[in-house]
Amino acid sequence: MHEGHRQRMIEKLAAENLLQDHELLEILLFNAIPRKNTNEIAHSLIDACGGLSNVFRADVKQLASVQGVGQSTAAYLKTIGAIYERMDAHDRLETAHTVFSYRDFSACIEERYKKMTTEHLELYALDAKNKVCFIRDFTTGDRDHVELSSTDVSRFITDYKPKGIVIAHNHPSMSCAPSIHDTEFTQLAHVLCTLNNVTLVDHVIVGTDGTYSYYLSGELDGIRECYDIETMMRHAKSQAKKI
Repeated sequence: MHEGHRQRMIEKLAAENLLQDHELLEILLFNAIPRKNTNEIAHSLIDACGGLSNVFRADVKQLASVQGVGQSTAAYLKTIGAIYERMDAHDRLETAHTVFSYRDFSACIEERYKKMTTEHLELYALDAKNKVCFIRDFTTGDRDHVELSSTDVSRFITDYKPKGIVIAHNHPSMSCAPSIHDTEFTQLAHVLCTLNNVTLVDHVIVGTDGTYSYYLSGELDGIRECYDIETMMRHAKSQAKKI
């Protein structure tokens, strides 16, 4: 029965019929799981991870915990996710301006995000020559919300050892004007960069009315001044003396 069903699914794919998310994942799992009903496993994976795209962002431990998956299938899916991320990053590098320019970068990001209907957040790593050398997408799939923790930023710095970082994200249904949360995150990112001898170069927000650059607006200079580590340490010492 499984062989007949699998053949029908492959024929459906070959005929370029529109397949649902679980059907695509089901076919992908044919190679990893030769003797089980991968339809049920595909449904379980999507439910456990919260969507097809998140299946390929999940770690091996999370994938292996899904009933019917196991360690080798989890590694198979993780490898596909890593390949996709590498290819996607390469494609974005080709479309991004190789040498960073504040105004050119804002225009490039606005063009890139203008058709997106969900909120995206990316970190761009710059090397010593101010060239974009890596891009990491932290999108979750939520329409109006993306979370990026201090651990995520620190890991990005550790993994790619950039000389500078640019943050880019969008407000798909709002103005590009930064929210309080956007500014608080920019402040935190600057502190983390400073602690690692990395420069926070800019934070660009794309909205329904254009782009906002923390650098071009002058707000990043204020953040750098207020959240400079040496200044903060001097302030902490002066407050300690008063106690």
